[in-house]
Amino acid sequence: MCGIAGTYHLSSDRKPIVRKMMDLQVHRGPDAGDMWHHKNVCFGHRRLSIIDLSDAALQPMHSHCGRYTIVFNGEVYNFITLKAKLQIEYPEKYPDNAFKSTSDTEIVLEMFARYGPESAKELNGMFAFAVYDKQEDKVFLFRDSVGIKPLFYSVSGQNLYFSSELRPLLQSIPETTLNRKALPLYFHLGYFPGEETVVSEIKRVPAGTYGEFKNGEIQFTRFRYLPDSAKKKLTEPYSEIKKELDNKLRTAVEGTLISDVPLGVFLSGGIDSSLVSAYASELSSKKLKSFTIASPDKNHDESSYAREIAKHLGLDHIEMMLSEKEAKELCGQLLNDMDEPLADSSFIPTYFVSALARRHVTVSLSGDGGDELFMGYGSYRWAKRINNPLYKIGAAGIRPFVKNSSSPRWQKANQYFDRKLKAYQKSNLFALEHGFFTSKDLENINLKIQGNFPPHIGNKALSAKEQQALFDLEYYLRDDLLVKVDRASMLTSLEVRPPLLDHNIVAYALQIPTKKRSRGQELKSILKDLLSDKIPGKLIDRPKRGFSIPLKKWLEKDLNNLVEKHVRNPESPVFRAIDYSACMCLLKGKNTVTSADFWAVIVLSHFLEKHSFIEL
Repeated sequence: MCGIAGTYHLSSDRKPIVRKMMDLQVHRGPDAGDMWHHKNVCFGHRRLSIIDLSDAALQPMHSHCGRYTIVFNGEVYNFITLKAKLQIEYPEKYPDNAFKSTSDTEIVLEMFARYGPESAKELNGMFAFAVYDKQEDKVFLFRDSVGIKPLFYSVSGQNLYFSSELRPLLQSIPETTLNRKALPLYFHLGYFPGEETVVSEIKRVPAGTYGEFKNGEIQFTRFRYLPDSAKKKLTEPYSEIKKELDNKLRTAVEGTLISDVPLGVFLSGGIDSSLVSAYASELSSKKLKSFTIASPDKNHDESSYAREIAKHLGLDHIEMMLSEKEAKELCGQLLNDMDEPLADSSFIPTYFVSALARRHVTVSLSGDGGDELFMGYGSYRWAKRINNPLYKIGAAGIRPFVKNSSSPRWQKANQYFDRKLKAYQKSNLFALEHGFFTSKDLENINLKIQGNFPPHIGNKALSAKEQQALFDLEYYLRDDLLVKVDRASMLTSLEVRPPLLDHNIVAYALQIPTKKRSRGQELKSILKDLLSDKIPGKLIDRPKRGFSIPLKKWLEKDLNNLVEKHVRNPESPVFRAIDYSACMCLLKGKNTVTSADFWAVIVLSHFLEKHSFIEL
């Protein structure tokens, strides 16, 4: 895990630009930093040493032929296989002594040198990188097919800027404006989805693509689109599917264990992290450390289960109670360091578990992706009901009794029952699930989602349940959860690897029929079946608990100053973007003003307070 930055700039001040971007990413790579400059191009790299700790693996790195230069962030787990491929197909070019390092970066670069940008199809891992071609005077930008690693870019005039984080670009490009078009999506979802960011001039490199920049323009080509895998379903018996999934999981976890520095596992006590920990403990030649944050709120605490699972798996378990006092004291600093507006309050405990792990290891495995791939959210039960003809009949009768309820649960149900809402339609249902402000709320504060969101809706070949899962994979996971984990862990200079998001597992999971991923009302049943072979059943069959904090209580008491400053204050920066009076009427009038609503306003307001825009 590292930080990369660069520019293709026609002026002579490109070095200071890249130096500034690198300085803002020292936390991503505290071990080393360097720059390379050639004509109009300047690349910068901050290094967190993971594989090949020697200076031979320093970046920016140049190809053997001298034509190409790379800055790379992430890990490619099959680099040893790719090295063998190069040696078999180009034996005269790659004898054993030809390689300068044992790093994956060198292999990625030589693959590009031999096979061009389409070589990205061969890479298995999490990555974001840039390559400069001296001969063609082109810059290529790549991002992995799941979108685990971040990469932002901006084209201004004839100039290109890119960076692992948004903030370095925000402080480097000449003019920035608030992305008002995407604001409704932020307030609806709690994050900026897809290529959009809070800044109109800054975009994300789309997952599974590479961009080719030349003559002031950038064109993107897709090298892999994983949701296409959902079009073809497996017909094999469940036992064979389970066996094949077991093999793929074993292979994926084994790849993520490759490291020249200490490695551990996040272990929350849930199904996904427990399964990853079980495979890791079986495959590792060393006793692994596991890390858990305990919560004082027993409704959101699984630490006792994590403790038992770690003991059963023979892990060296390290646990820390989340200090509410310390967490609240750090809230302001974490808001500063968040990089881009993200209204997911679990950013806070994610930071703490990352900080705990970093005291002992440099790399940690996580269970991210299990819920989205194997139907782990309760929302999938709701989605399934939409396909039932009796649902529409029942909805009409039930709605009068629930629409005025003060219960958050029934208010959510009311959205499903409201036939007037566009979101009632099956194809749009999933956009509600992780919502903050509803579509009606947005109208009340004079915001409206533009166009068709999400764009991949209305696929009649997929059930509402499958569409919900694809939405979560393409948006909620990539643009919320993975952003949260990347930024929170990188603040502590910890690399987090999610084996369940190996692209081979993602593609295979999407081909498994939903009834074999999730049996009846039992969520993630296939993962539970795999885990039951590794730990006692009593540690598996229990209600799901989230990784969260008692935000409502904090905002009402110790963090109420944030509410007063950013929500109730008409001078708050956010109210230059949305109407203050309308927002106050909404928040006072809602039967169930949630802490998430307040937090979304606070996070965006804090960001706008810290960063200057041409106009708000």
